[in-house]
Amino acid sequence: MSMTRAYAARWALEFLPAGIVAFALLPWIIASGDAVPWRPAMLDLEVYRVTVADLLGGGDIYETRASIAHLPFIYPPIAAIVMVPFGVLPSAVLQVVWTLGGLFAQWVVLKRCGVGRGVPMAWAMVTLVLAVEPIRTTLGYGQINTMLMALVVADLLPHPQRRRWFPAGTWIGLAAAVKLTPLLFVVLLFAVRRWRHAWGALASFGFLTGFGALILPHESLAFVRKVVTGDMYGDPVYSGNQSLAAFADREFGSVWAGLAFLGLAGLLALGAVYIGAVLWDRSTDPGTRWAHRVWVVGLVGLTTCLVSPISWTHHHVWLVPLALGALAGGLPLVIRVASLLWSGWVALCIPLTFLPYGEGRELEFTWYQRIAVEVTPVLGVGILLLSLVWTFRGARGGVRSAVSPVGRRIAL
Repeated sequence: MSMTRAYAARWALEFLPAGIVAFALLPWIIASGDAVPWRPAMLDLEVYRVTVADLLGGGDIYETRASIAHLPFIYPPIAAIVMVPFGVLPSAVLQVVWTLGGLFAQWVVLKRCGVGRGVPMAWAMVTLVLAVEPIRTTLGYGQINTMLMALVVADLLPHPQRRRWFPAGTWIGLAAAVKLTPLLFVVLLFAVRRWRHAWGALASFGFLTGFGALILPHESLAFVRKVVTGDMYGDPVYSGNQSLAAFADREFGSVWAGLAFLGLAGLLALGAVYIGAVLWDRSTDPGTRWAHRVWVVGLVGLTTCLVSPISWTHHHVWLVPLALGALAGGLPLVIRVASLLWSGWVALCIPLTFLPYGEGRELEFTWYQRIAVEVTPVLGVGILLLSLVWTFRGARGGVRSAVSPVGRRIAL
C-alpha cells in the first residue's frame, strides 16, 4: 500500500502543478476565451469536433467550417476517423479530456528524453506550459502537435527495460497517417537500418491511410488533390508561418524562388536523415548514444517544420527534444549553443509577440523586422548545415565531438 501511495504522490507532484497552470491559462491563451464562466477558445479542437459531427452525419469533412473563426479541417481523412471517439463528447468535456491528453503527451516526451522523475519533472512540466509558446498554444488551440511528437518519441526512444505494447513503428505510422510530415522519421528508420521498425511504421501508415480511403474515398481523393496542387489553408506570408516556403514568399515572392526553396527543402530533409544515420549508433558510450538520439529526434522534427509548406509557430514543439539533447552533451559546442538559441527563440515566439502581423503587414516590414521574422527558418537551416559538416567530417574519420560527452540523464 505504501508503494501505491508513493506512486500516486509522485504522479500528483508531476501533473497537478502543470494541470492547475494549464487550466487557469487556457481561457487567456487564445483571444475570445472567457475565464468566468470557464470557456477557452480552443479553435482547432472545435474544428475537430464539428468535423467528426459532419462525418457522422454524412457531410463532406473538407466543406466543414467551425463556427468560431470559420476554420477548415486540413488533415487526412483517417485523422477525422481517429478523432471520432473524442468528437462525440460535449464541448466542455472534450476540452478537459484533450488538455489532459496534451499534458500526458508532454510528460511522455520529457520522460523519454531524460528528465528526472519527481521535482525535476514537475518543474519541467510547468515551465513548458508557461514559457514555451509552441507547447502553450498547442494546449490553447486544442492542437495535436505535442501528441504526435509523443507518438514519435515513444517509438524512437523506448524504455530500455520494458516491452513494447505495440509492434515497433506502429506509433510513427499513426503520426504520419494523421499528419504527413512524420514520414521523414520513417526514412530515418531505414537510414539507421532499423528494418523491422521501418517496415512496421510503413505498414501502420499504409493500413491506416488505406482504411481512411476505404471509408472516405471521395475525401481521400480531395485530400490528395489538395496536397498535389498546394491548395492548403493559410496565408503564406503570415509571420506565424515559419517554414522555408513562407520565408521564400515573404522575402522573394516569386514562383521561381518558391521552387528553388522547395528543392532546398528536399536536400535539407535528406541532410537531416544523413545526420541521424551517422549519429544514431556512432558512440559506444550508452549515455552519449542516448543523448545523440534525443537530439537527432529533435533535429529531424525541426526539419519537418522547415520543409512543410505551412509550419505555424505552434508546430515547432520539436524544440523540446532538440534542447534536451543539446543539454545532455556529446555534440560540438557550437551546435549545442545554436540548438539552444533556436529553442529559446522559438519558445519566446518573437514574430508574434512583438511584431505586427496579418493582412499583408509582413510585406511592409522594416529591415530589422524582416530579420526578426526569419530567424527561426534561417537559424534552423544553419543548425542543419553545421551538423552536416560535423557529421560528414566525422564519418570520414576527420573529427570527433568538440566537447566531452556528458552522457547522463537530465536532472534540471
